[in-house]
Amino acid sequence: MESFTEFERGSLGNRMDRRNTWQAVPAWIVAAALTAAISCGVCGCRKSREGAVSTIGSTSIQPFAEMLAQEFNARQSEVRVEVQGGGSTVGLRAIAEGIADIGMSSRDLKPNEKFTKIVIARDGIAVVVHPSNPVRTLSRAELRATFAGERTNWNQVPGGDDRPIRLITREEGSGTREAFSGMVMATVDPKTGHKGEPLRISEHALTQESNGAVRELLRGDRCAIGYMSLGLVGTELKKVDVDGVAPTHESTENGTYALSRPFLFVFRGQPSVNAMKFVDFMLSDHAQGILQKAGLIRAPRQPLSATRPAGTPASAPATKPAPGAGASAGGTWSPLTVGVAAVLALGAFVLVFRRLTPVYKEKAIGTILMLAALSAISGLALITIFIFREGLPLMAR
Repeated sequence: MESFTEFERGSLGNRMDRRNTWQAVPAWIVAAALTAAISCGVCGCRKSREGAVSTIGSTSIQPFAEMLAQEFNARQSEVRVEVQGGGSTVGLRAIAEGIADIGMSSRDLKPNEKFTKIVIARDGIAVVVHPSNPVRTLSRAELRATFAGERTNWNQVPGGDDRPIRLITREEGSGTREAFSGMVMATVDPKTGHKGEPLRISEHALTQESNGAVRELLRGDRCAIGYMSLGLVGTELKKVDVDGVAPTHESTENGTYALSRPFLFVFRGQPSVNAMKFVDFMLSDHAQGILQKAGLIRAPRQPLSATRPAGTPASAPATKPAPGAGASAGGTWSPLTVGVAAVLALGAFVLVFRRLTPVYKEKAIGTILMLAALSAISGLALITIFIFREGLPLMAR
């Protein structure tokens, strides 16, 4: 067999070096991608969590909160508000358990519910029927008898025709249901004026879990009667007068319409800085004007100094957050997260280095060792700083 010439050996060697180099390139790509993913995942996700304000609760407040949260999120990037429904009781439970930053309640708090509350608006509760229903007005006593199941035919109330009454109510735990029960189903002692325990709504009533579901049932049922947020009734249903007073924005605002309740943002203790930014936005003239156009009543003036976190000015603009204000615990780029990212990056480099071909390993060893040393030293230093600054129980938060 003919031996290789020097030129052929050199050519073959160059091709082998190139092949080894290309074999190693994917490993370097993996190393870079893994390092970037670790850094972004550990630090970026922490930033996302710390900048998020979880808002959970009343389905009556939910559409208004979602509408304004969307605008609030579009105006700035430091804080992101996330809104979920579930009902007022769910929102209060989420606050009590530390799951949410803001709870939404469409009823006032009970004496045993020791939370901080801020009124963001007021709303009426409208009694609604199908547009073809001839009944125009009902007293609270008539409503109480109807929803308790004592009256089962429309001809038993003034102006009604001979049709069965189908009751539609909200689910247990709904703030709208609890407010309606307190204002309509509770009997009042004529001598003392004190309210007794509310009568239970009939077990034959159809239960729905949102204002929208109530509205849809009423649209297609001439015999149905229900109640819902005045601001969400729309034009497809008929609102029944209560005690001779029409449920309007004006009558609810001036107090002549009796079925009204507050829309609350609720907190366990003091609101966080980020949560307070959203509250400030909700109480701004701009946001209150939007709520008023949507059918709600502007929030009354209320002192917020007791609920405002220390160091937050009363005029803190929600649309222009201060630099670095997105972090609520330890800063967005805390020494712990950066240190963990550096140590994990070291591990990634070691794993990649072991897979390099021998030829390329000799060329890369200097760079690898330098990066590994820097990662190890900086990571351990940052973790040490965090331990001395925050204490040993790193996961206490």
